[in-house]
Amino acid sequence: MRVFWTFFFLCAFLNIVAQDDLFYKMDKINSETSLDSFVEYVNNSTFLEKNAFLAVATMKKAEYVTMPWSKLKAFNQGKGMLERYITSKPNCIYGRYLRLLSQLKAPKMLNYNQKIQEDKTVLENKIKENKVSKFISQSFSEIISQYKL
Repeated sequence: MRVFWTFFFLCAFLNIVAQDDLFYKMDKINSETSLDSFVEYVNNSTFLEKNAFLAVATMKKAEYVTMPWSKLKAFNQGKGMLERYITSKPNCIYGRYLRLLSQLKAPKMLNYNQKIQEDKTVLENKIKENKVSKFISQSFSEIISQYKL
């Protein structure tokens, strides 16, 4: 039984480390090619929360298409994916964190900012409960400061 619990916690820890690695990889996206590589990496992964990352990657595709309606279509498709993901997993910190970032970085004209306070509150509570990774906690503090939330 002890071996089982050791294995269980090791897997949970490795999954958290791997998902934090996704944030670093996502931050390095600077072209359509690197976005495609990121999507392929996530699709081939076993990360528990990979659909949240794929949703944001779909939104990010809007940066690399030229026609305005294609930009809006990509953004709305990813937004819908992320909203459905959070509806199905409302306590998932990765989904909430990614949505918070997406709302803060989305152009104002898209009006994607209605749930900033909700996500901020959920993340603050998870941080108080010590249920987030060090990366999320530190990054969240930087976001609060940068965006004056």
